[in-house]
Amino acid sequence: EEIAEEVNQEKQARSANFLFTDYEIPVGSILENVENPDIVCTVADERRIEYNGETMYITPFVKMISGKSYITKGPKYLAEHFKYNGKLLKHIFDEYEIDI
Repeated sequence: EEIAEEVNQEKQARSANFLFTDYEIPVGSILENVENPDIVCTVADERRIEYNGETMYITPFVKMISGKSYITKGPKYLAEHFKYNGKLLKHIFDEYEIDI
């Protein structure tokens, strides 16, 4: 029983929705693409960004800018390719030790 409960809790933790607020990245924050500084988005709310006047969830945004048709973890891509206040998002996320 104990092991089953631990597995269930781990599964729930992995499937939790990504929230910018979990990493103290406030609404209105500017995120810059590391490879292409012309790609800049703004945190619209705790789960979505705004890009070119359109508010969208992270995964569709990542598919659009990456040109990939299949991405399972938009937040992971965002973490590896965008920075906030000059710091790579991955490094910020790692400080919180929350799996994305």
